[in-house]
Amino acid sequence: GHSGGGMTALYLAALDDRITTSVVGGYFCDYYYSILGMSHCECNYVPGLLPLGDVADVGALIAPKPVRFINGQIDPIFPIEGVHKAYQTVERAYKLAGAEDACSLYIHPDGHRYDLAASVEWFNTYL
Repeated sequence: GHSGGGMTALYLAALDDRITTSVVGGYFCDYYYSILGMSHCECNYVPGLLPLGDVADVGALIAPKPVRFINGQIDPIFPIEGVHKAYQTVERAYKLAGAEDACSLYIHPDGHRYDLAASVEWFNTYL
């Protein structure tokens, strides 16, 4: 999924064992850089989540299932610094689960757009 679909993909992968691999595109970013750092669409966030954890903590719940996060280098609504910060948490979770190769961060050079080729590559590997 991408953007709001990326949010859906993230939460489904974390909460539903029927999801065996996922791609989270144009969404995964530390809250302090996205919704707390700028005026943003609140439809992409779960009210009341932040006192319990950030989006990275939700991503960590996916381990050890394969997941790829895709973001744009110049995405104006999900800044790359926040993407890297959130991904560090997920990387640690996958390392602890012994599944380092099952998580991936793919950064394309553009803004807030879907990267079909990077998604297909991931699914061809894990489905």
